[in-house]
Amino acid sequence: MMNLMRGVARHGEPLRAGLTSIRYADGLRWMCLQSQIEGSEFERRAWFRNVPSSLGKEDVASWLGKVGSVEKLLTKEDEKGGTRQVYAQFLSREDARKAVKALHGSTLKGLKVTAFLSLDQVQDFGAPNPLTSVEIDNLPWNIDQSAVKELLEDYGPVAKLTIKRVGTSSETGCTVVVELPSREKMQRACDELDLASKLGRTIRVQQAG
Repeated sequence: MMNLMRGVARHGEPLRAGLTSIRYADGLRWMCLQSQIEGSEFERRAWFRNVPSSLGKEDVASWLGKVGSVEKLLTKEDEKGGTRQVYAQFLSREDARKAVKALHGSTLKGLKVTAFLSLDQVQDFGAPNPLTSVEIDNLPWNIDQSAVKELLEDYGPVAKLTIKRVGTSSETGCTVVVELPSREKMQRACDELDLASKLGRTIRVQQAG
């Protein structure tokens, strides 16, 4: 079972909020694999491992609040017992980075804590990066990967792509999700290709998610 705590723990202050159970099988899904999240939220999330279970959730919030302002907090007990994982969303990207830098490798009640930014974990686990991916709608139903890469050659190279075909008719079109090398190229692709006439269709291009 994992618990979610909402509120704000500013520097040195406890996070005072209600506690609600949520049904994610793994907090990692919440932290970095969930596709329907805002980019600004994604950048503010961090993961802390090997945190002592003897610390209450208010204690964990206060511990994190000493190095950054926490907006949301989830905890998950490790199967082996005695330790838990903590998933935190901070008020700013700077707070998240500062917390990871300050707490990674630190000792808490005799246990060595490890800390990671959510963006780093997405890259490590091979999941698409929602900050640099575009979603292209109304492409020809039978489009293939080479045609997609050619369409985006000015914004590539393409890191990953997924083709989602709608129905079985060539009239229905399809949607493609493409990961590009940077946020700048993702944004430029959106600005320059949205509502453009390509491959005989007017396509829609926006940030994925």
